[in-house]
Amino acid sequence: MELMKVDNWFSITVGLARYLVKNASSIRSVFWDSMCGNGIFLQTEVWDAGSRFRCFRAPGAQRDDAIIRLIDWGADESPRVSGIADLELIRNSRMMFARKFDSEIDSDIVKAIESMVGLIFF
Repeated sequence: MELMKVDNWFSITVGLARYLVKNASSIRSVFWDSMCGNGIFLQTEVWDAGSRFRCFRAPGAQRDDAIIRLIDWGADESPRVSGIADLELIRNSRMMFARKFDSEIDSDIVKAIESMVGLIFF
């Protein structure tokens, strides 16, 4: 088994979800006591499965947009909280997801995005 590590934010197909559930016991036995297992279990399983699962981003890929998430890594290497000033960036992004929002810091951005997508979040 070759251990792989990439971002632990991921989106998966139904087929991969079924594979992971079917193999949960063996996956748990390998990664349960590992350090930072959430950053390696999925990527390792996909890598070891070979071409059975199509990945948006192969392990080791360096493209920032490969995880289809808009994340502004702040100066302290922690995701910066997005605000209303980021609305155009978010609107013009090709990303499917964005991180990170805090309605206690800037509720205007949360309301603007709710309006854009026509959803109400609780």
